Amino acid sequence: MFNSKIKFLIGIVSVIFLFIISTIVILEIYNIRKIKSTSFNNFQILKNNLNDNPSNNLQKLNHSYKTMNNIKVFQINASDNSPIYFYSKSGLEPGYVNSEFLAKNKYPFDIIYRDTITSGETEYHINAIFSVLSKKEISSFFIKTSVVLFVYILTISIFLVKVYHLENELNPQYSNNTKKNIIEKNPINPNIQKISDELKKSASFDQDIVLILTASTGNQINQNTIEFEKNLKSYFPFHDLIFKLDSDTFGILVPNTDLENGIKLVENFDQTFVSTGELKFPIMFGLSSRNGRLISGNIIINEAKAALQKAKRDPNFPIIGFRPNPARYREYLSKTQTSS
Repeated sequence: MFNSKIKFLIGIVSVIFLFIISTIVILEIYNIRKIKSTSFNNFQILKNNLNDNPSNNLQKLNHSYKTMNNIKVFQINASDNSPIYFYSKSGLEPGYVNSEFLAKNKYPFDIIYRDTITSGETEYHINAIFSVLSKKEISSFFIKTSVVLFVYILTISIFLVKVYHLENELNPQYSNNTKKNIIEKNPINPNIQKISDELKKSASFDQDIVLILTASTGNQINQNTIEFEKNLKSYFPFHDLIFKLDSDTFGILVPNTDLENGIKLVENFDQTFVSTGELKFPIMFGLSSRNGRLISGNIIINEAKAALQKAKRDPNFPIIGFRPNPARYREYLSKTQTSS
């Protein structure tokens, strides 16, 4: 759909954003490993602070917690499972912390440590939960990644929309073979064949021919089709070359007329019917001509449509002519034939 330069730019932008996301992921993985290591060291410190008799070292344990930001739960039980000490930063109720209890109060990124120490003939069981990533840190990671992905998608979307509009506004006749094929296989209107026939006839006599498309705002032409068609036929001489292209657009073919004279015809029509108020609603015009080219009906329609769309967007310029460049068109045909 797009040329190699545009694909290359999209690739560069994609690589940059992929690098940013990869950096975020790598830093978060490094952070997890670092906190896991810290958690293990903290657990060893707590365990060592118990010394020979845990029940006599609770004050020392209380002091240790102040230096351990990521500890959530710490519990000591005697060998008969009677609780000796319980600490919870999460607001849990003191009590025996069994495996089921630990599992319920453990987040996906938390770590559980269990160990047993012996003092004399007494065994003490230790259970602890350390937080590797808090909810806040997890949210931060997803927010960073989501923001980067959103900016990437927005950047690519804006870029592609601009490219699309530039291709269609500046060079609608050179858009691409795919678009051309779609139009050829799905004609907009049976009158396209009539336009193609008139283009061939003009080419055989080495004459120019102009296609005029006219439309209104608010579907006014469609609501006043009969009256509007009468106005067209009272002004343009070739009645069989006046036709309705779609619900609110009329097409007029004027043989042996170039783009400049076609614009003059339309200006006179505007002064005769619109400016005088005989026609009760404003209309816009888009024109294109053969201009020495061998082209199909679809191509000249697309050119006139592009001019008509510009006229619709700017009420100060209701008459727009598409001026084709025969040299560029021949260059385009040469490239198309070479690629096929």
